[in-house]
Amino acid sequence: MRYALIILVFLASCGVHAPNSGGGGTFGPVKTFVKEDGTFLYFMGPLNFKSISNKHDLNIDYSYNHKGSDVVVCNFTLKSPSLDAFNFEKFTLKSDAGEISTLSAELFFKEVKGKSFNYRYSVNVNAADWLAFMKAENQTILINEIAFKPGKKYKKTMSAINNQVIFAIQ
Repeated sequence: MRYALIILVFLASCGVHAPNSGGGGTFGPVKTFVKEDGTFLYFMGPLNFKSISNKHDLNIDYSYNHKGSDVVVCNFTLKSPSLDAFNFEKFTLKSDAGEISTLSAELFFKEVKGKSFNYRYSVNVNAADWLAFMKAENQTILINEIAFKPGKKYKKTMSAINNQVIFAIQ
């Protein structure tokens, strides 16, 4: 009994975590939670995209309740050097699999950080369409008419999402 207590104290002091377990992981781009009804809630991202003009950055993350919803929530932050660059009109996920568009978004906040203007929005998209987008090549995100392509660390983050989420929900 005494040795078991010492081992437990040692493990606790080492900061042992259970990433992506029912309690929620603390590492990496994918966090998985098991809800009371037995469904899985996935938080994925952020994925960095850069505008083709290199003037704007977009960070997007996704939330999906597998077997509990047919909707994926896409939360994204737009960073722009221009105050009026993002009067939201349209959000599009475009890939070799097709296009998903929505004309409505919820603005969470807008702020000024240094010389950058940040806008945080949320949109809902159909889960089956989102899954086709995530599995496809040549992904582009369009906000209004501004096109964004995958940025740094995209492949590493997408690899984790593919291995931990896409594989599990197919």
